[in-house]
Amino acid sequence: MHSGRKEETLALYEQVSEIGPHVSALDLAIAWRCRGSVLIEMGRLDDAENAFKSSLEIEPNSEVALNELRYIDHLRRGCGITYADAVQSTGPNLSNCAACGKQFTNSVAVSLDGLPVTICKRCGAKLTKKWWQFWK
Repeated sequence: MHSGRKEETLALYEQVSEIGPHVSALDLAIAWRCRGSVLIEMGRLDDAENAFKSSLEIEPNSEVALNELRYIDHLRRGCGITYADAVQSTGPNLSNCAACGKQFTNSVAVSLDGLPVTICKRCGAKLTKKWWQFWK
């Protein structure tokens, strides 16, 4: 996107089209928002609005999507491009163990409700079974 290859960027985000084993609902909502941002840059405001509304169907309270819809309305009213409002968008903190809260050097990554979670090796040993224990 930053290199000016908007069509290619849009095509990449369009590949994330459904929830699956490697795509959570949050991932899909973010992909819709990214599509919307690219479409704004391309001047395709109707398509951008639809993309942000699709994001809101998955994540109804997304401040990012709501802010972008306000921005599209701002542009449609003939106002210029602004960069005044910024909404922080962060993923989950993966530097601490989800079980004990301590920082770690070695961890196990798992998916919990579609979000990545990390568990330190010590807690992982307590929370999981050895392979032979499943047959008892």
